[in-house]
Amino acid sequence: MTAHFGKWDHRYDEITPAEQGYDFSDGYTGNSTGGAKGSGGPAVQDDPKRIDTITNKALQFIDRSHAANQPSRQRSRVGQYQAEDGSQSAPTQRGPTR
Repeated sequence: MTAHFGKWDHRYDEITPAEQGYDFSDGYTGNSTGGAKGSGGPAVQDDPKRIDTITNKALQFIDRSHAANQPSRQRSRVGQYQAEDGSQSAPTQRGPTR
């Protein structure tokens, strides 16, 4: 079993994770999915850049593999969205402002 979670962004060739052979994925995602500047997306929120969501999906995939007794047969890829500045962090992770 294979999985890809997070940024896929094959914007030039438009190949989906399924077309690349992944069994599970978030689908065809790009920078705007993760809240890129100007996208109106979730850049500043409790789950900035979907980091918790993506990580939890990957962990659930690993847990399912272990429950199915197939831990050595699973492969996953996690593509995190790039944080462009400090304002794109969770309120609990932000340092003092200057």
